[in-house]
Amino acid sequence: MTSLHWMGAWPQDEAQAAALIVYGGVLAAAGGAVSVTTKSTHEAIGIPTPEANAEGLRMTRMGIYLARTIRLEGLDEYEREKQLIGREVRPVVEKVLDMGDGDVALGSVRAIEAGVLDIPWSPNRHVKSRVLPARDVDGYLRILEPGDMPIPKDALEYHQERLRMRAERDSQPYGPDLAVSSVYEISETLDRLLPFPWRDEVLTKGPKG
Repeated sequence: MTSLHWMGAWPQDEAQAAALIVYGGVLAAAGGAVSVTTKSTHEAIGIPTPEANAEGLRMTRMGIYLARTIRLEGLDEYEREKQLIGREVRPVVEKVLDMGDGDVALGSVRAIEAGVLDIPWSPNRHVKSRVLPARDVDGYLRILEPGDMPIPKDALEYHQERLRMRAERDSQPYGPDLAVSSVYEISETLDRLLPFPWRDEVLTKGPKG
């Protein structure tokens, strides 16, 4: 399994970007990945320098080292999501095999053309990109719109229930805006993502002492 670093919009602040890279290494280790596609702190700026790419590799390796003893097996949330993903993937794989008459390669090509296998916001002209993901009230990635993917009805209902909870919490319409805000959330500044609880008091009264 290959783990990919964050695929949405990246923060321009280098400290935030560095933290996100380390976090990518942590997730890769905790998830049992055998390879990692890394990024750099220049992701939001433009083409990274060789030095920035090398730094990104070291940050990722440090994250992997820090998470080397973390195990998710047995945790209730992990097991719940693992079972849910299994139920979602099974009918997709079965449909791919059916479309290829048992030939995985042929079935994959036909499934991509039909949207049975799909990728959101793909630049590939052969991919339909009708599936639309968004993060739910707890930050889990859910399916907002399945497109033509054969996702079980009960699984979709669970996804939509969790997404509606997020929409209500954020006073946001239930729809594509949930997906857009999910893509850009991590690129926001820390003042917006995690404001200091005493920030307003300090700005009003000034530092104590």
